[in-house]
Amino acid sequence: MSGKCPICGERTSRNGSYCENHQLAYENLKKQYQYWKDALQISWQEYLQKIMENKNTGQWAKEVAKDLIEKQKN
Repeated sequence: MSGKCPICGERTSRNGSYCENHQLAYENLKKQYQYWKDALQISWQEYLQKIMENKNTGQWAKEVAKDLIEKQKN
């Protein structure tokens, strides 16, 4: 049974709650967070905000960061 990506509506990947592209962006965000945390001593929420503000961040990563921020608010 496949669900739909909450960001773009495409079918979700087998191993996640996002489509293949957004799932890859999510996994990369999680992987890179440890480096940011060690260097800047920031929280997950602060990290996501910085990702959204960074002009060099890709669109999929920004969309995932925005989705995660919204989910944490609710």
